[in-house]
Amino acid sequence: MLSPEKRLWHETAYLLLGLVGLAAVTGLYFWLGFPPVSVAFTYLILIVFLSLGSSLPCLFILTIIAVGSLNYFFVPPIFSFRIDYEQDIVIVVAFFITTLITSGLVSRVRAEQRDRIVAAERLRDAQEQLAHLDRLACVGQVAASIAHEVKQPITATRIDAQAALRWLDQKPPDLEEVRQALNSIVKDSNRASEVVERIRALIKKAPPQKDRFEINAAIREVIELTHTEVVKNTISLRTELADGLLIVQGDRVQLQQVILNLIINAIEAMSGVSEGKRELLIGTGNDESRSVLVRIGDSGPGLAAATLERLFQPFCTTKPNGLGLGLSICRSIVEAHGGRLWVTTNVPCGAIFQFALPAHPA
Repeated sequence: MLSPEKRLWHETAYLLLGLVGLAAVTGLYFWLGFPPVSVAFTYLILIVFLSLGSSLPCLFILTIIAVGSLNYFFVPPIFSFRIDYEQDIVIVVAFFITTLITSGLVSRVRAEQRDRIVAAERLRDAQEQLAHLDRLACVGQVAASIAHEVKQPITATRIDAQAALRWLDQKPPDLEEVRQALNSIVKDSNRASEVVERIRALIKKAPPQKDRFEINAAIREVIELTHTEVVKNTISLRTELADGLLIVQGDRVQLQQVILNLIINAIEAMSGVSEGKRELLIGTGNDESRSVLVRIGDSGPGLAAATLERLFQPFCTTKPNGLGLGLSICRSIVEAHGGRLWVTTNVPCGAIFQFALPAHPA
């Protein structure tokens, strides 16, 4: 949106442009002796063209000037505002009404287009905000796993530091053991830093990125974040990450959000299973259409046929306390990357969620 000052200059420029155009048309057509109908039609085209960028008040002023020019220079008696013939009155009135209606319609269409653009931008912002909130909710659900992942290297760092102090207290100090302990401290510190950076990347609100990356590495990072939840629910995790996968392009964090959401859903689905083995399968591969396929299967209770049809619709949920937005957001993210997300039943029980992403051209 333009500021009031810029808007004033904008309208002034269009008014001057319109005056110059009217003057040029009037002078040329008067010299060539064109009839009033041809002049009126040309005036109309000029004002409609100006209506694409100007406002109604400016167009109204130009319309009044055009009507005056048409009457003064082309309608007998010329060089006078008097009109002697009825057909000339009809021409002038018809031109005035047609110009106002046409300019008003064009201005209305422009206003509706601006409203649609603003609405689309607001919708996109709302979707991004909703996806960010869903990502925060996912991270919150694996908070215990995150704490464990951070605690492990910190604990190892403390143990290595205590060992280094003991080696230094010896007579003479064992500097080689101290060096190894310090190397371990650096390694564990880097590990803790990597975990924190992964969490920071997931929870921060940033514009979508278009990076080229290998999906297996992104999946392994999410598996590390959910490790504690998998162990706590006595779930057997099996990975089948194919070698030589094609490279994908997109927002790494958003796609990790999809994977994290699907893994959490699978864990929650199996947490209520009291009989049988709880198995979580995460696999990848290339398909015939040069797409990268990711599948996440569980051995939970599965989904009813009626639920499968509307599972990805907003506010459809199978959880007692669920909002029904997670899978809808996941599908929106995958489709925004040019892919598709679907679910099938697992054999003998459970569900398999799969999504395919187009490979980045080499």
